[in-house]
Formats: sequence, structure tokens, C-alpha cells
Amino acid sequence: TELFERAGLTPTNPYHIETVFRTNLSTAYNAGKWQVMEQNDFVRQIFPYYRYTSVLDANTRPEHAAMDGHIAPVDDPIWDVWTPPNGYNCRCSLELVSKWDNVEPSKELPKINGKEPQPDPGFAHNPAKRWLEGNYLPD
Repeated sequence: TELFERAGLTPTNPYHIETVFRTNLSTAYNAGKWQVMEQNDFVRQIFPYYRYTSVLDANTRPEHAAMDGHIAPVDDPIWDVWTPPNGYNCRCSLELVSKWDNVEPSKELPKINGKEPQPDPGFAHNPAKRWLEGNYLPD
């Protein structure tokens, strides 16, 4: 508590601090994975796809669950919108898919009630790209 007070913070709600910490940790983790893919052509040749993965439990948002298993090339524009975290406390991630996994990219985005799923408000961007560009400001 003393550390927070010296920093000018009053931890009135420890859950808020935990949410910010988890979301920033997820962003940093995914930014590191993204950086490896962006800066290493050899890795991209071996792992040409990402697979969106969700935890799929009672706490998973329907939009995030709908994206579970979606596969697209690493340079597909979908990852400019759907790179985790896609909301506060998002537990989703991108899984590297190798050229030997014998998978096909998804033909289209899944639908929820006839509409494509969307990330939570303020998270419809690639936070990893923004983080690496030094421009991590929410929409």
C-alpha cells in the first residue's frame, strides 16, 4: 500500500489493478510473439499461420469463443483486429501453426447471429504492433 501511495495511487479496488496488470502482461506476451514473427523470415516460413485460441470456459466471451480455431496467414489483415488481448482480462492467444500441421486457413470469419464477431470496445486493433511501435494508446 505504501508503494502505491508514494506513486500517487490509492488502491481503492484491487481488482482494477489486477485487471490492468493482466491485460498489460497479455499485451507484452503477445507483442513478443508478434515481434519474433515480424522480424524473422525463417520462422515465418516454418510457421506461416496463426490459430486463434480461446480458453472456452464459462468466463469466455461469446465473440472470443467464436474465434477459437480460426486460422489465417500471419500477414492476414484479420490480425490487425483480432490479436489478443481483445478485451480486459482476455485469456486468448495466437498459436503458431507450422507448415507441417496439414491445416487449411479458415475460409471466412465465424458468425454470431449472422454477424462477424468483434473484439471488445477499444480492442479492435493489434496491440502487439502498437506496443512495438511505441504507440500503445487505446482507441
